[in-house]
Amino acid sequence: MYTPPIPLLAYDSRRYLPERATARLPKRLREELVRTSLPEDIAPDSVVELVIRVDDTDVNLRELSAYLELADRSFGRLMPGGISSYSRRRPEQLTASFERGSLDIVIQAIIENEAAITGLVVLRFLLKYVPVGLKDMATAYREIEETRYTRARRKQLRERADVDDELSALKPKERAELVRYFDLVYVREKRTLPAARRFALRHVRELFFRVRKKG
Repeated sequence: MYTPPIPLLAYDSRRYLPERATARLPKRLREELVRTSLPEDIAPDSVVELVIRVDDTDVNLRELSAYLELADRSFGRLMPGGISSYSRRRPEQLTASFERGSLDIVIQAIIENEAAITGLVVLRFLLKYVPVGLKDMATAYREIEETRYTRARRKQLRERADVDDELSALKPKERAELVRYFDLVYVREKRTLPAARRFALRHVRELFFRVRKKG
């Protein structure tokens, strides 16, 4: 069964004020992630789909909602105008289709839209790393001081990135930049992160790309 694409979120643009220290990934790093994540010979009229395959048994709706909100806002931060602009431009916001099987959440971008393709590639890694060493932040802040927790969290992310075959083409400095970016996004999304992490741990089975002809 196929459902047409639907928006992941309804936005109230007043909620999204400009962020003082906007997290950015260097252009060369974004290009390298795209190069190593997608086939080189994609036809110009193709659609790239990010498929989030989940176990659909006893899904907690709050956790699913938090996971989709994390995905949507993380993607918005990767767009040229940032999250504030993204929240006001409904045609540019992520949509998803849901397919039966286990449960496939499918997010599409046409290959000609370079910003959206790059956004999907980085988003896949952001979602892939959500379960890595990211305990409930409120609990962590009660247990140890923030600076020590930040160091420990980044260390866990860095250790995972260093042994990730998908990132083996990156230089150590580039992996460090990627980890810093992930960490900044996770901190800014600390409201939804605990529930999103629980959903990822319990239900997400695969995150992969597929390419098909448009239409």
